[in-house]
Amino acid sequence: MEAEARRRDIVQAAIESLAHSGVEGLRVRAVANEVGINHATLLHYFPTKAALIKGAALEIARRFAAPMPDRGRTLTPVEELRWEFDDALRRVVQESPELRALVDLMLRASGDPALAALLDGIFGGWRRQLGALVRRGAAAGDFRSDVDPGAAADAIIGLIQGIALEAISGMPKERVGAAMETAELAAERLLTRN
Repeated sequence: MEAEARRRDIVQAAIESLAHSGVEGLRVRAVANEVGINHATLLHYFPTKAALIKGAALEIARRFAAPMPDRGRTLTPVEELRWEFDDALRRVVQESPELRALVDLMLRASGDPALAALLDGIFGGWRRQLGALVRRGAAAGDFRSDVDPGAAADAIIGLIQGIALEAISGMPKERVGAAMETAELAAERLLTRN
């Protein structure tokens, strides 16, 4: 098996373990067994449990950083904002192991400074992207110019993360959809001049 494919398999097994058992339940030997390799081979790729968790978190971030679909034209800032919520709803309703693993990592971050720093780096990219969207919208006259872009980005992320947590906790899918739609409307109303 080529090295990159083995690394992907290890990371996927770690994501699934995090989704089912959380950080505390993640066992490096169990991940190795799941992939069909020995413990020493896994340690060649990820020398510690923390390194394995970091590898899983970075892969989750890569998967969640999906580009907007090409619609043959540039989206307006309002359309981009709507896409953020639509994309989040799609990911939440899928109930992917990535989402479950990410939520567990987020819950554990308050007691783990290294994990908190890792997640801050991951979410920092999303915050910067949303802040840039708010600035573009303000420059285009689509969004209010008196709203702080960083605070707006944090509010949007907080809305989406809160709904994702509720969904993982058992909120029925129809309520998840309604909550995400309401959050989208609230964000749009906050940002637009209407």
